[in-house]
Amino acid sequence: MALTILSSNRIETLQSRLTRQLMSQPLHDPFAQEVIVVPTYAMARWLNLRIAQQHGVAANIDYPQVGEWIWTLAGTILDGTPKRDPYSREALNWQVFSLLPGLLEQESFAPLRHYLDDDNSGLKRWQLAQRIAAAFDRYQLYRPEKIRSWSAGNEHHWQARLWRAIVTTRKQEHRLEVISSVIERLTDDSRPLGLPERISLFAMSRLAPVFIEFIHALARRTEILLYQHNPTDQYWADLVSEKVQARKRLQNPDHVEYFDTSNSLLAAWGKQGQAMQDL
Repeated sequence: MALTILSSNRIETLQSRLTRQLMSQPLHDPFAQEVIVVPTYAMARWLNLRIAQQHGVAANIDYPQVGEWIWTLAGTILDGTPKRDPYSREALNWQVFSLLPGLLEQESFAPLRHYLDDDNSGLKRWQLAQRIAAAFDRYQLYRPEKIRSWSAGNEHHWQARLWRAIVTTRKQEHRLEVISSVIERLTDDSRPLGLPERISLFAMSRLAPVFIEFIHALARRTEILLYQHNPTDQYWADLVSEKVQARKRLQNPDHVEYFDTSNSLLAAWGKQGQAMQDL
């Protein structure tokens, strides 16, 4: 099996390539569902309409988003995986809201206690819970080392204590543990896992590092096609910002001409997409 990357700065070009792939190389099982992972449901709607307009019909295609798709696959590969992620942002909203009153008396929660001191209706606590849940959700994707450290009992500030309280209350594996178990199974277990014959990821301009690791492991067992949407049709993985170039000029004055800053906006704001160039 393999990971194939097709890149373009035009979404219509990516869609044409995807449609040609689906038509020229249909799945061996005519009743099997085609899986196309999309960044948003609006993109799924547009893509389905384009395929139907060009070929008369678009049926039996599943359009999950990345997090939903990975969790569904985890349920296929691992026994006992909950149907829904117990550490999703929506689930954490209520968990944090219910845990905060019992934790506020601890010394490390003094900033939160002071903030909620005049919260008689609970509205501020709910708004704070939503912000904390959103942060924890992002930590699981982009700061996995922080989540692992907190789960192991390291650090004793309020965020670490609150995270451990959530894990203790839930008594379920968090997202990183589940993904790690799936990657281990994909890598070490040679038994059939009931995976889809082909998985397409469409218009992905960025992916969290843990998702990239998951996709690399999955590509060993099934066909993965990544239709990568780029802001430019040129290679730009080596672009550096003016700040980085100034630092490199001091470190290696003789090599400064090798670092391109021709598009300062792209160099400064496109770092997540830039990392995808090294897949």
